[in-house]
Amino acid sequence: MIHGELEVIEVGDTTSYTNVLMADDEINLGALLTPYQEVTAPLSANSGNKFLEGYIVATKLDKMGVGITDIVCIDKGWENGVHAGDVFEVYYIPEIEKKTATAVIVQNNYDMHVGNKIRSKR
Repeated sequence: MIHGELEVIEVGDTTSYTNVLMADDEINLGALLTPYQEVTAPLSANSGNKFLEGYIVATKLDKMGVGITDIVCIDKGWENGVHAGDVFEVYYIPEIEKKTATAVIVQNNYDMHVGNKIRSKR
């Protein structure tokens, strides 16, 4: 598991100084290092043209919202035919609510809050 990226800024006889360029997780004393390798984009959106559907099941640091460069865990893996470089779309299909509606506030004389009662205007 890659925790981040370091850039050497000063080389010494037995130690060197680095800047942390990116950290996806805590980088602790004693962490192992490996030379940087550029991650290449996959040649196709899905290496085997297989169709898989699943869910994001966890995020780094238990974040509720994620974006570009964030790491997530999905409920599919090697046994499902997932390989490094596979690309997935993330989508959302809203549920149709028959018991609710959306309204626009056009006038208010007092503070309004979730839970306030409403009624048709007389």
